Amino acid sequence: MACCDFEPEYLTLAAHEAIASNSNSTAVAALSRTLSLIASGRDVGTKEVVVLRNLINLILSTQEGSLVSQEEVLKYLKQAQSHISEQGYAGFFGAGSMGERETTWFAGVCWNQALAAARCQDWKHCFQFHAMSSELYASLPETAENLGKIQTSLLLCVAALLAIDSSTDHASESLKVASAYMEKCRKVC
Repeated sequence: MACCDFEPEYLTLAAHEAIASNSNSTAVAALSRTLSLIASGRDVGTKEVVVLRNLINLILSTQEGSLVSQEEVLKYLKQAQSHISEQGYAGFFGAGSMGERETTWFAGVCWNQALAAARCQDWKHCFQFHAMSSELYASLPETAENLGKIQTSLLLCVAALLAIDSSTDHASESLKVASAYMEKCRKVC
């Protein structure tokens, strides 16, 4: 028999109570465990995208702007990115306007984290977050605003790569990647 501490209902309740008690680290732990259950194939009654959104939101509100939070947020965004590639955008985020709102939220988080990384001159994270935001914005309907976000994200990817490049001795690989992102940006125009 399984321990009731790891039942999805208990974890959901623990996360809610932890948030109400202002114990965000406990809520993060409960939601992280819920993600583990989802990954193992258990039905938890909540979509993975919702658990990830709440988890990322909690991490950001707990450790706002710190390098630790950026690493943690990046880890969960990469997990989402991996599941998107397996399930497709509609499969992961959902279809219709709800899926668009979820995608927009995740793209916005990537965008904001990229800007925060740039303020700290953490060009590696800046590049990674902008690359993810450009992919997410590219999955949204082709409006002028979304195309502008894609283009800007791609250009900022290149800028971050060039900043990384100027601080290291290994220029050729970064320049190849930067050229690829410039080509993507050109195709958006």
